[in-house]
Amino acid sequence: MTIRNPFFKFRLSGFSAFSGKTYLLLLLFAILLPACKKENTKPANTSQITLSSETLGSLPYYSLGYSFEKQKFLERLNSSSDIDIYLNEIVQPSGVPVGVQFSTNSVSESYGFYLNAGFDNLNDAEDYYRNYIKAYYPSFTTLTDTVKTYQVYTFQTWKLNYVKFLVRDIRAISKNDIADYFEVDIEYFIQRDGSDNLSE
Repeated sequence: MTIRNPFFKFRLSGFSAFSGKTYLLLLLFAILLPACKKENTKPANTSQITLSSETLGSLPYYSLGYSFEKQKFLERLNSSSDIDIYLNEIVQPSGVPVGVQFSTNSVSESYGFYLNAGFDNLNDAEDYYRNYIKAYYPSFTTLTDTVKTYQVYTFQTWKLNYVKFLVRDIRAISKNDIADYFEVDIEYFIQRDGSDNLSE
């Protein structure tokens, strides 16, 4: 038997017309099914990222900020409220950076950063971070003191969602033995439903 179709032409032996059509439908279904699956575009609630104070581009220069809500890095060319966190350099009069602060594009202190705890080792900091399950924030600031390793912060986004994050490491990236910029590794969890529940 020959099945003629504007798109297909092949010969089936030992099949009835019904089974040939069934075969074609199954084949078409198998091809189209993967295309019909919806991708999961919902951002994850946890991640580890590296923030950097490095200056990029050329006239205008810019650095990158990060959006917990959108889970992506954004250029700080414009003061977008989407940017939740970026590094503000602390510099000597000579212009050499000696440390960094966390800052946000918010102009309101109704949201921002609160330092919950600081530790002298990663194990204690991780233990606190894992067991910190309800947001505690007597007040917020839009600019922190000097960032140190093993600190745990609470942050409230402009969408009024709570984030907890742990400072895992800080590095001075140097050129000719002089610090050029800083990198800070953080681990975070964001609660996207507006509640103060920070259990992962």
